[in-house]
Amino acid sequence: MGSLLGTRRSGVLAIHRRPERLYMSYVLQTDSNTGEGLRRIAVEQIERAIAVFDDKQLQQDEAVHRARQRCKKIRALLHLLGEANAAVTDFENSQMRDAAAGLAQVRNADALLDTYDDFRKCATEGVSCRVLKRVRQVLLERRELTVGEDSQVEIRIEGFRADMCAALERASSWAIELDGAAHLLLGFERSHRHGRRAMKSCRRSPSNERYHEWRKWSKYQLYQTRLLKHYLTDSLKQRVRGLIRIGELLGIDHDLAVLRHELVEASDFSTVRDLTGVGGLLEAIDDQQKHLQKQSLKLGKRMYATGLKKKIRFPS
Repeated sequence: MGSLLGTRRSGVLAIHRRPERLYMSYVLQTDSNTGEGLRRIAVEQIERAIAVFDDKQLQQDEAVHRARQRCKKIRALLHLLGEANAAVTDFENSQMRDAAAGLAQVRNADALLDTYDDFRKCATEGVSCRVLKRVRQVLLERRELTVGEDSQVEIRIEGFRADMCAALERASSWAIELDGAAHLLLGFERSHRHGRRAMKSCRRSPSNERYHEWRKWSKYQLYQTRLLKHYLTDSLKQRVRGLIRIGELLGIDHDLAVLRHELVEASDFSTVRDLTGVGGLLEAIDDQQKHLQKQSLKLGKRMYATGLKKKIRFPS
């Protein structure tokens, strides 16, 4: 996960992540064959996912974050293709999902500690200091186990490399059936509908799972907006900033949900659960999640207010 900076704003924890890195190579050009262009982009993203672990200037947690981000970009591309390409999309989507999941444990140790540190600075007034210190101690011990000499990190990274190398061999020969760019634009509209439905589901019956689902589709829409930028109206391209912000809010909400679950269920937090005042920490997490969800729904109401057909430049 990228580094976080939390500040207090009207009782709400304002979270700022490093900007999304959306390279120009992740843009479909209008002067090329659509299928070939998509294969080229997929190959480049897979190559970057492999190469990120060879960059000695990157910390391991940042390398893992970028590798997982590449998988999400490829999945966003696949979601544009629709049922006509199910033979490719179903298999490759599951492969990318599983490859990224293999790195999740490496990412989670740092992500939870970063999230907790910012949360502790900005949203834990009145919570027992003893509880706060003990929680951080457990999270530090987890991270040390994750990156220690006996950890499985290198094995997981090598497994990810192997998965990506296999995907690279397949990607250059994907059999993609498209009716030009219009096919992709219909996929873009379909992703928007998924996001819109997910947001409405969060409003009607909120749960951590529903907010996570909405976050997933907002991420796909963000990457798809960059991918199809040459085919979208200015008003759609301007949605990027809002989609990034929704991703930030829902990302921190998700990490807090994971932290809360671990506090209640994980065996290594049993000593925390025995302390007086742990209930105050859980209440503080609940309050912060409500603030983040309220912010995301307020922004989502503007971002997902209408359909997209009139804002897409369908080729004649």
